[in-house]
Amino acid sequence: MKSLEALREEDLQNQQKTYNDSLAALNSAQSTGKLTKQQYEMMLLELNKQNADARLKIEQSYYSDAQSMALTDANTKEDIVRKSNQRVINAEKEANVTRAALQTQLNELIKSFKDQFKLTTVDEDYAMQLKVLEASYQARKEMAEKNNLDTTELDKAYYRAKEQLESEYQQRILAIRNQYGLTTQQERHNAELEQLKLARDQALPLRKSTNRPSRTLSETAKKTVRLLREPVLRSHSVFATSRNGPDRRQVRCRNRSCQRRCR
Repeated sequence: MKSLEALREEDLQNQQKTYNDSLAALNSAQSTGKLTKQQYEMMLLELNKQNADARLKIEQSYYSDAQSMALTDANTKEDIVRKSNQRVINAEKEANVTRAALQTQLNELIKSFKDQFKLTTVDEDYAMQLKVLEASYQARKEMAEKNNLDTTELDKAYYRAKEQLESEYQQRILAIRNQYGLTTQQERHNAELEQLKLARDQALPLRKSTNRPSRTLSETAKKTVRLLREPVLRSHSVFATSRNGPDRRQVRCRNRSCQRRCR
C-alpha cells in the first residue's frame, strides 16, 4: 500500500514540476512582450487543461491498480479503492472546469472576431446570451445551495431574465422581417401584446422609443395600458329621477372626470 501511494505521489509531483516549468516559461514570454495578453490567456488556459488531464490520468491509473491489489483484508482494500475513486472524481471535476474555461474563452474570441466584422447572426447572439445567463445562474445557485440559502428569488430572477432575452430575440427577428416587408399586421400586433405582457409580468416601465421601430409600442397599445391602469368608471347613462320613474332629461354626469352631458 505504501509503495503504491509513494508511486502515485511521485507521479503527481513530477507532473506539478512540469506544469510549473511550463508556467514560468509562459510568464516570461508574456513579460518580455513576446505574447499578447490574449495569446497569454489562451495559452494559460490550454496549459491548465493539459495539467488537469494529466493529473486525471494519474489518478485513473492508480485507481485501476488499487482495484487489482491482492489484499487479504477486504475492509482495507475497500477503503483504498473508495479513496482512490474519490480522487478520480475530484480530478474529473477539475479537468471539466479547465476544459469549460478554455472552450468559453475560445467562444469569446470567435464572437469578438465576428462582432468586429459584423458576422454574428441573431441566433448566435441569442444562443451566447442564454449560455452566459445559464452559467451565471448555475454558479450562483450552486454557491447558495452549498450555504443552505433560499434560492427562490434567484430562480425568479433567472426566469424573468430568460423571458426578457426571448422577447428581445423575437423582436430582433421581427425587426429584420419588417425591414424587408415580410411581416403582417397580426404579427406586429402580437409582438406589441407580448411586450405589454412582459412589462406587466415583470412590473417594469414600458420601453421608450428607440431606433428600432419594432420595439416601439404603438399609440393604441399605450392607450390600452392606460385604460387597464385606470379604475373602472361609472356608466354615462345617468337619468334624473322622479316619483313617476326615470326622467329622460339631459343631465350632467356625476363622474367628475367626464366633462360632457349624458343622456
